[in-house]
Amino acid sequence: RGELDIDISHPYGGLEFNWFRDSLHRRNWRTTARAGLSLTRAIRLEGRAGYGEFKQTYDENVADPNVTPVIEKRRVKMREKFTGITIGVRHEPADKKRSPVSVSGGLERHEYRGDAEFEEWIYMANLAIRPKLPIDIQLQFEHEMIPSARSVAEGVAYDLYAYNGAYLIRDWWEIWNSFLYYDINDGNDRFHGGISSLWEVSEEVGLRFGIEYDYIDAKHRKPDYWTPYRLHEWWLVAGLRNNIHEFYYDISLKFGIAREDVRPEDESAYAALVERATLLDFDPGDGPESEWVDIFSASAALRKNLGRHWAAHWEGVYNEAPGYYEYSTIAGISLTF
Repeated sequence: RGELDIDISHPYGGLEFNWFRDSLHRRNWRTTARAGLSLTRAIRLEGRAGYGEFKQTYDENVADPNVTPVIEKRRVKMREKFTGITIGVRHEPADKKRSPVSVSGGLERHEYRGDAEFEEWIYMANLAIRPKLPIDIQLQFEHEMIPSARSVAEGVAYDLYAYNGAYLIRDWWEIWNSFLYYDINDGNDRFHGGISSLWEVSEEVGLRFGIEYDYIDAKHRKPDYWTPYRLHEWWLVAGLRNNIHEFYYDISLKFGIAREDVRPEDESAYAALVERATLLDFDPGDGPESEWVDIFSASAALRKNLGRHWAAHWEGVYNEAPGYYEYSTIAGISLTF
């Protein structure tokens, strides 16, 4: 049979739960059910549906600007339900020297209810190629809502343009780099860039050590989601990755230092405060500073086959940055035939 001849096979299904928290008081969760099959040797189709919730609390000054502030705590809550479909195509050239190509695209309809009510179409596309045997490149586009209750209630969405590359220099040496650009419809944008080098020191257990550098920059500060300004992060990385007796693990610990530059508007505000303090003869206090601080990150991904058809997986992530932290987990089970 050819790659495009109808040959329905390999049906599968699964259920997944995603949970997220951060220091901006975002409290999100989502449950997704999915099922799919192969239509041909090259084409796979998947349908999914789910339900989720976004919560966020924040402080608001309800007094007039010229009087003593009166702070009240506010809460925003949004619920979502969605259905969607994804189709993927993979071409494996007969000539093994040529690159395999994988293309996928998806479309979802999301309904949001709560402090606002509306519908939004979410869509994504992905291209993966291997121009040479030791090089893997992935290009991604995604249109999605900012995962913040306040942002969702205000209809804030982003378009993501992403590049990820992995280069196997030697069997024991891998270099990875990525560039991500978020074009956000509230007038903001955010850029992520990173590069890392990992060396395998024990093939038996998959022990790796390495270094990593990340740069993240958001044009404007927003209280609803993370918007660092010219953030530099340097990491020392230690990891374990292997597949033993149908049990896969990928565990990583990162210890580093980070520095975020002072935004120009903060420098201007402090300069105005110093000028006012000089006129009125009071101490303006210390100004905003950009200094290196310690940071930490940990992640783990586990997958275990449960017999011939069932498998369970779990992922957990904790990340720190100056003045910010987040943690998330994903747990799921899948059935394949």
